[in-house]
Amino acid sequence: MKKIFLLLIISLSYFNISLAGEGLKGLYVFDLVVENPKGEDCKVTEQDIETEVKFILANTPIRLKKDINIEAIYISPTVIKLGDRCSGFIYLEIWQGGMNTNSAGERYVGKQVSYDQGYIYSSHITNFKQGYLDAVSKITKNFVNKWREYN
Repeated sequence: MKKIFLLLIISLSYFNISLAGEGLKGLYVFDLVVENPKGEDCKVTEQDIETEVKFILANTPIRLKKDINIEAIYISPTVIKLGDRCSGFIYLEIWQGGMNTNSAGERYVGKQVSYDQGYIYSSHITNFKQGYLDAVSKITKNFVNKWREYN
């Protein structure tokens, strides 16, 4: 039973990822939204994450614009300190807010996710900031590679 459940989860994950990329087609302008990681004890700030993402995107045709009516690169970082170690989860998703239609045909205001990826990183506090920002860089590059498949 566990093997069937695991196979189902893997299959659905692959299916969702393969469909999600279609939502990236034709998109070149995004809003960048970075939440506060509350990682002061681990020396990671919202500005550090934003700078890392902008650095990766600078060499692509993707442009950033502050406009709530367009698709957004949304980054939700979580950082915690445990003794002399820090752990963090970085989550990047591409979404569009607006009017959507559910499977029953009802219209509602909400968000639609076109792409998402998460990454967990943990290390000693002295090495954490650079390793965490490397993880931010990695998931941003993964997004750009997926975006390029459709554009």
